[in-house]
Amino acid sequence: MTTFSSIPSYVLGSACFGRGVMAILSPRKEYGHVGLQLEHSAAITPKSTRPDPTNSGLVSPLMYFKGIREISYGLALMALQWQGNEEAVTTFAAVLSLVRIGDGLARGFPLSAAEEAEITVPAWIHCQLCGVPFAVGRTRTRNEPWEAAWGPGRRNDGPTWVGGSVGAHGSCKDPGCALAYRGPVKWVWGGEYSNMNLDDDDSNDGTYEDGSETDSEPLEYDSSASEDGEVSKGAGATDDSDDGSLEPRPWSFAVWPSPNAGIKLLPLSTLDSLRDDPSGGPTATQKACEYEHISGPGCTHLGGYHGDRISAEEMRGCTTVQCLVRKLGDWYPRSDDLRFERESKFHLTGLSDDIDGGGGVHGLSPIRNWVSHIIADNDVDHPQVCSSHSLAQRAADRQMSEDAPEFGAAFHPTCFELFLIASRRILGHVDVDGLVELRKQHCRRVDLKEKFYERDDGVKRGEGQVWTCHLGDEYLAANPIFIPGFRDMCDAASSRDDDFSVQHSAFQHRQSGKPSNTDDPFLRLPAELVSELAAYLTPKDIASVRHSSRAFAHLPISLWHKFLQEDFPFVYEAWCENVRSNTWAFYDAVGTVKDGLEVDDSEEDFGRRVDIIRPYGSEALAKWDVDKLRFAVLRRTPEYRERVYREYYPHEPRNLPFDKTNWFQLYCDVAAGWKEVKGLRNRARIWVDVCDIVEKIKQLQERKVEE
Repeated sequence: MTTFSSIPSYVLGSACFGRGVMAILSPRKEYGHVGLQLEHSAAITPKSTRPDPTNSGLVSPLMYFKGIREISYGLALMALQWQGNEEAVTTFAAVLSLVRIGDGLARGFPLSAAEEAEITVPAWIHCQLCGVPFAVGRTRTRNEPWEAAWGPGRRNDGPTWVGGSVGAHGSCKDPGCALAYRGPVKWVWGGEYSNMNLDDDDSNDGTYEDGSETDSEPLEYDSSASEDGEVSKGAGATDDSDDGSLEPRPWSFAVWPSPNAGIKLLPLSTLDSLRDDPSGGPTATQKACEYEHISGPGCTHLGGYHGDRISAEEMRGCTTVQCLVRKLGDWYPRSDDLRFERESKFHLTGLSDDIDGGGGVHGLSPIRNWVSHIIADNDVDHPQVCSSHSLAQRAADRQMSEDAPEFGAAFHPTCFELFLIASRRILGHVDVDGLVELRKQHCRRVDLKEKFYERDDGVKRGEGQVWTCHLGDEYLAANPIFIPGFRDMCDAASSRDDDFSVQHSAFQHRQSGKPSNTDDPFLRLPAELVSELAAYLTPKDIASVRHSSRAFAHLPISLWHKFLQEDFPFVYEAWCENVRSNTWAFYDAVGTVKDGLEVDDSEEDFGRRVDIIRPYGSEALAKWDVDKLRFAVLRRTPEYRERVYREYYPHEPRNLPFDKTNWFQLYCDVAAGWKEVKGLRNRARIWVDVCDIVEKIKQLQERKVEE
């Protein structure tokens, strides 16, 4: 006989059942109620360490597990009540209560500063060809300008830097390091960020406004700022009291003073005085991100590569992303198309350096075939690809689908250039469709023994929820095409001497007091045959045999052309017919903008604006000129192309004529210094990866032919 009412059991069981159904049918909505702090699959909301399912294209698969669990709880409780097993119902209800308490503790358990810093960093997307993410940071030294530092945040939110909080990377206590206060960070302050006079960069107007230091202060270089401190609105400003007038508004501009101008460097101990906001605002850890970490000689900060170990010039382009997307029915050929785009099912997007935590690539420029935004996904081989294999499979399927052209594969334009070179060498053509198909197979089948490509040990060390910039691994972020120092190496090996010949001896004539060994069988062979025999040896073997046989004392320079291709195939300048990079590899996202079609191109207007700015000093003029040149990339003006060429030319790969290159000298220079020249070392690493990928594409083609 029942001693208590069965209604509570059925109500509680129905509630559990309903909650489980909701978790399965509406996982994103339910995630807001039960999301866990240490789940990394969702995007991070401002002013909160909890994922926001509405901002993420994917949702944690734990929601489905939770849904199944809740349904099981509900059905079990109602079944026990229906059977009249009162003791079991009581016990089960008690256990269920403990589970609820445990869920609450797990969700609200306080995190350490390191854990909190780790989860507040957005998830990152890595280059599908080299494995290094686009959110790679760099810390500057005391003598470098602020542009030489950047962090993993969204570029659309303004300048980025490596924050003073080292978070999951451990603490840097080097006394040579310092802090520089850079101001509020948008991802921390959210909607309040715009009220701090740090205006969003709106590239849809002709006004360049970074904001000013205080709300009451007129813009630093505002051409229309009045004496009483009032500032007239720029071309992109909005006015709630718009009178509908069609009169053009006064043109104005504004820039911030250089962060190096009178900036005060603070000791690292400054962070110790930060406290959590008691009203629920930013935590001390989040506030610490408003301070930039300035590297000293002994810096141990792992949130960015150190400025004294790799230059900003060497890292140029490491945050630039380009995507492959499927062509739509209204795709049309463009003058800047690469050859493969005419025949492939996929085409290239513009460039960007603005990637959010959900994989969204924003502000692609120029807008090619109406694509200005892409959602990028990682390949499934990566440990942080996404929450589950099924999500990776779905991502790959979406890229192949004609119904979802907004999904694409992301890569560095320079890495893609190496893929193009390797494809032409191995396949004789570029098979981008095969690249996407190969990537799709590896995302769909986790049972494949082979990976999409085998990653370098340095990449494996850096992998994790946040990229760790280990000392000694700076080469991973170096530009593999435009390499400071390598062009000089190639120039030094080139000869303009009319008497130079690759058939000359690679070695200087040496006098020997020892008589010739008449028993040396190699001395009886013709010099041509000795050279052919030497071609089967390695340079190390040749160095040894020259000590034992004078027949090998003089070998032709041309022999080292063969050795260079065998030992250092990534030096494609030695064998590629045309080493000039494609257009996209030249540009980086810093020199592009969303849209600048409304900017007046007339020389008269340009001169008028220069006259307005000139009185404010050369720094202001240079700042505005940079913005002007950013717009120029879409207009394809000679002005912009000439500047880009001047910046890249000193490091541009050059063809090495076979008959005018001292291959022995180049081989020795590369063998001795390729690990020291960071860009060349990175090229060697990526070359192995892309060749591996192309070989697998070749095998894929062969299997299709057999079928």
